Amino acid sequence: MKTLKYLTTASLALSCLAGASSVRAQEAAPTSAPPAAPSAPADDGHWPRVGGHVGLALPIAHLGGTQSTTIGTSSDGKTFFTLAPAYGITVKLSKDLAVDFENVVGISLNPGGVPNGYTVDPGVVYNLGPLAIGGRVGFTVTDPYANVLLIPIVNKGFAIGDGCAFFVEADFPILFEHGQTYFSPTAHVGIGF
Repeated sequence: MKTLKYLTTASLALSCLAGASSVRAQEAAPTSAPPAAPSAPADDGHWPRVGGHVGLALPIAHLGGTQSTTIGTSSDGKTFFTLAPAYGITVKLSKDLAVDFENVVGISLNPGGVPNGYTVDPGVVYNLGPLAIGGRVGFTVTDPYANVLLIPIVNKGFAIGDGCAFFVEADFPILFEHGQTYFSPTAHVGIGF
């Protein structure tokens, strides 16, 4: 079942990219009239709609507790570098409001990084026009301690095809765990569809 979920997400992302390349090919083709701008899907009033995203998050720092680290350094001489592939299924309730069911796999590439983990962090995103803002509540399933994440987000999308967008996102996770509070500002990029 997991394999089917990953294949479905991957095929949606690939169809998004294929649509983007056909739009670029149409724009590059010589015409006698000015090229038409790529159109967004028509708002036919049918909600909810299902979409999703795939991306990669990069924690910039891990601050708080007994040791704070920034990317590439730490106080004990170890380096901190974590990559976090992220994917999510999005239920778009209206043209501006969505509920996103995101999962993130944290992969520590150096010993000073946050330990490897699997985080479930559903949230709500609201489109303000030039930016989208939102918040997530999550927990790291693989953490041996009880934990809660509160994650404010700011997102900017750039249309790359019919119903697809490249996005850049700033995440500001605040982790409450084992009597400690941590803050890990994170950069996140990916494709939304």
